[in-house]
Amino acid sequence: MERANNTMQDRLVKELRLQGISTLPEGNRHLPTLPTFMVDFNRPFGRPPKSDHDAHRPLNPLDDLDEIFTWQEERKITESLTVHYKRVLYLLEPGPDTAALRRNRCQVYEHADGRIVIKHDGRALAFQPSDKNPHVHQSEVVADKLPR
Repeated sequence: MERANNTMQDRLVKELRLQGISTLPEGNRHLPTLPTFMVDFNRPFGRPPKSDHDAHRPLNPLDDLDEIFTWQEERKITESLTVHYKRVLYLLEPGPDTAALRRNRCQVYEHADGRIVIKHDGRALAFQPSDKNPHVHQSEVVADKLPR
C-alpha cells in the first residue's frame, strides 16, 4: 500500500506542476478535480470482471458485525478466575456460574475502540481489570537499589 501511496503522491505532484499549480491555495482550488485525476490514473489498471455475477450475500440476522470485526484470542481462565490479556489481568466476577469455569478456555474480543469482552461458550462474562499492573519496569527496580 505504501508503494501505491508514494506513486500517487509522485504522480499528483507532476500533474499539479503540469497545470502550473505551485502553491497550497492553488492546490486547494484544484482539489475538486482530483476525482477526475484518480479516474484517469486508474484507467490503465482496470480490467472488466470475468463474470457479472454479484457474489455478495445479504447479512444473516445472526451476523453481528460488531463482533465479527474484533480481534479475538483464546485464553485460559486460571484457578483464581483471572484472565491475562495484553499485560492486563482481568478478574472474573465470582459466582456459581463462574466457579465451574476454572481451567477452561475463553475468548477475548478486542473491539476497534479498545473495548474488551470476555466470553465462554458464547456467553459474556462479567469482569473488571485489576488495578495492579503485574509488569515491573526495570528502571523502578534499579532506582530502589541505589544508596540514599
